[in-house]
Amino acid sequence: MLRSIAVGALLLPVAALATGATGVVLLSSRLRLYILGGWVIGMVVGKVMSRVPIVATHAHELAHAIVAVLTGGSVRELRISHGGAGHVLHDSRMIRTVAMAPYVLPLGALTMVVLILSGLAVSHQMRAVILSGLLGLHIWFACRDIANCRSHGWAGTDFGTDRPAVLLPWVVTINALLVGSVLCFAASGRGGVGIGFRAALEMVRWCVR
Repeated sequence: MLRSIAVGALLLPVAALATGATGVVLLSSRLRLYILGGWVIGMVVGKVMSRVPIVATHAHELAHAIVAVLTGGSVRELRISHGGAGHVLHDSRMIRTVAMAPYVLPLGALTMVVLILSGLAVSHQMRAVILSGLLGLHIWFACRDIANCRSHGWAGTDFGTDRPAVLLPWVVTINALLVGSVLCFAASGRGGVGIGFRAALEMVRWCVR
């Protein structure tokens, strides 16, 4: 357990560097206002959707189901009650990955990236708004769901442990990397990989000054 916590502590600087590199990209991008606007829209939509628990639960459980299939399993049952509670039964062997899916994978934004790379014609401005909006929505629900897990007791939730210090650093770091990568893609005129790499170099230079 101590080793797991130590590994988690080492991940947090990685998350900080990824967040800093993303910030460098956004501050230097001509699309930063579109990205900021899209992010705010996504957060507002998330807050509105939170008032309808059954809608939010559908998105949460669907993330579990999609990742269960993507990891080689199958979904045996997906049940959502009118009160907003839900669960997914699956036979994927990657149990922890499936359990953490709603908290770390911005599936909507990643799907949009795949569609754009596949040839979907979207202007740079619209791409920035849509991707940042989907990311804002993901972060809103991830934070809300983590808060719900804390209030209900970690052991009875997707985390399945009374020691969130083991998993939360992974959640933060994976989000920082994935969300940062998609924001770099949204902020660049072409692909996000090159500009993201340059941003990372700038962050290293800044750190060693």
